[in-house]
Amino acid sequence: MQERVVGEDALEPHVAIVAAANPTDTAVDAYDLAPAMANRFLHLDWQFDSGVWLDNIVTGFDHVQYPALDRILSADPSTRRAVVAGQVATFIKNNSRHLAPEPPKDLTKAGKAWPSPRSWSNAIEVLAQLEPEDMEAARLVLEGLVGHGAGTEYLAWVAANDLYDPLEVMNDPSIVDFGARPDKLFALAQSVTALGLLSDANWSPAAHVLTVFAENGKPDVAMPGATKLLNQLPKGKRVPERFRAAFMALFQHTQHRVVAAA
Repeated sequence: MQERVVGEDALEPHVAIVAAANPTDTAVDAYDLAPAMANRFLHLDWQFDSGVWLDNIVTGFDHVQYPALDRILSADPSTRRAVVAGQVATFIKNNSRHLAPEPPKDLTKAGKAWPSPRSWSNAIEVLAQLEPEDMEAARLVLEGLVGHGAGTEYLAWVAANDLYDPLEVMNDPSIVDFGARPDKLFALAQSVTALGLLSDANWSPAAHVLTVFAENGKPDVAMPGATKLLNQLPKGKRVPERFRAAFMALFQHTQHRVVAAA
């Protein structure tokens, strides 16, 4: 299911995989999902709305108004994914117990949402589709993929750290306080790197931010991203002199032959 393949046929990108089931305590001969299968789903509890039913049963539900997806989804999911991925990676780096714990022993809990590398990856992909201010949707997504405990702790961590907007930093790196908590800076460097790899146009602003990191005494935070950017140097582009100088020690211990821009 994760690979979206049925037999020998791959599902088209627009095809959604949806499953519905009654709670095991209300259905005949029901059973919980196997843990491996459950971990691949986003679990959402659906509550029957008697008011909607009463309003529409007479007309056969022909006039129900459904929200358009473009009103609730992110206008720029690629950029949003870069931001979310940096945040999740930083959270997991500092809370590794939430990455790959043992599946729940209780079969009912194991048949629902619980944290794993797979479910965190899925969470990143779904959160990337949401606007950052839609916290209620984010809560539902996280609780439905990684579970209540890990999801709640992640949201609390994001709120408490008052994380930088990487796009704002790429426009003006001077707004960064390099005396901030290491995890806040790590999240920023991760997201800026991801944005820099999205397009050739983003490469230079991202490289500039990482250069400023190094120049302000944080080369260890920026080095992983600098390596990735250097490995994806746009065709025909030369490495900026400041970038080369800032990471000279790193480059001397890699296979890269760095040619600085004039």
